[in-house]
Amino acid sequence: MIIKRVIQRAINVHDCIGIYADIDGYIMNILNDKYKHICIQNCYILDILRVVNISECVINQNGLPDFGVINVTFEVKALIYNKGEMITGCKVISNEDDIICSTEHADIMLQKTPLLNSIQRDQLIPVYVSRVKYTIGASRISIGAIPVVPMKGNVALRINSQIAPSKELDEFLSLYTNAIAELEATAANIKETNAQAWNFFNQILYSYQQDQSAPPGAKLASVKDIIGGNFTGKYVSRDQRLNLSTDTIYVYDKVEDLPADNIPEDNVDTHDAMLSLYNSYYIYLKAVIDHVQTYNTQELVSGHKNLWLIFKSSKLK
Repeated sequence: MIIKRVIQRAINVHDCIGIYADIDGYIMNILNDKYKHICIQNCYILDILRVVNISECVINQNGLPDFGVINVTFEVKALIYNKGEMITGCKVISNEDDIICSTEHADIMLQKTPLLNSIQRDQLIPVYVSRVKYTIGASRISIGAIPVVPMKGNVALRINSQIAPSKELDEFLSLYTNAIAELEATAANIKETNAQAWNFFNQILYSYQQDQSAPPGAKLASVKDIIGGNFTGKYVSRDQRLNLSTDTIYVYDKVEDLPADNIPEDNVDTHDAMLSLYNSYYIYLKAVIDHVQTYNTQELVSGHKNLWLIFKSSKLK
């Protein structure tokens, strides 16, 4: 996910007087040289957007008179990956022991299993993020991954209190709502201009061999309905039976209504439950879009038939 983040760092200065001729330009040059395209503060910095604040220069009293330190607060555009997020288009570099692949900004290791024996070097594959490491100062993100195959269980989250609309809630969820709005616009354009590709990849990523109906006791709602709705004490699930490229959820009145493959989670903070639902929608919607954009020629689609067979053979019945 692309985010904006505010970071504060102490910057060493070697010309405490001369910098004030163009301090903004001087600081931006240092920030770009030192922090752009590296990992820091649990993210990978893609760009330095602006300087928010520059402190007074504190001159070193025990050393050279022109040497000092300035505390700088600056805003960056950064890349982060959440556990469970799908990364599409990972180029396979090695498939001997484990599968090693890479993207523009990350190195990824995927444990090889018999299911993945047909994967070849230079193919582009999707993976689920299982762990992420942002080594401070490193020019690449390190990711441990697992194959993109359907999970056999679903999680049902209990909504423990009513969520009222508020400015604070909007700010809390803005990271996802803004990103999702952009994805929804992109998805709408793809459906209009390339419906065949959208339907193909949306069906490839669907967990079941056949479209599934709602389980007994399940009611349909959307993620957005929870804000201001009367869901207290009820269970909500982004069940794999759903078309997850929509924001649809199942709602159950009580734990006894849950299907056998739904695991109840009772002690989840309500805001965390909201984030989990938004994150699930974001991940799947982005995954379908990324597949359409990655495998965007007939040659690429045909050259990855083994990948589509892996997906189909892993589907739930």
